[in-house]
Amino acid sequence: MQNLIIFNTSFYIVKSFVPTWKHWLKTKVLQGINAQAGHLKIEIFEMMITIDEEYQTFSVQWRCSTMREAEQLGGLLSEYYDRMSDVFGDSVTCFNSMMEKYDLT
Repeated sequence: MQNLIIFNTSFYIVKSFVPTWKHWLKTKVLQGINAQAGHLKIEIFEMMITIDEEYQTFSVQWRCSTMREAEQLGGLLSEYYDRMSDVFGDSVTCFNSMMEKYDLT
């Protein structure tokens, strides 16, 4: 049985930009990815503990069934994330990671 692959993007956002970022994520990224890759399961989390009071951190996690699907998603997302500075300047930054879920039973 293949383990679940999670493609994660962590965003570090100046608090005043959070509403604009949420709108951009919903109307540009999520709609675009759904149109290009179908409806992958996605979960969005806000980090509860912040180091810097001026920023909020969010984790956007896409559930992929194969490594190939995760790599393809990464390529599609890079088209949006590479242009993110055009929209937000240095007020929103992000990094990606891939995780594999294991069942220890």
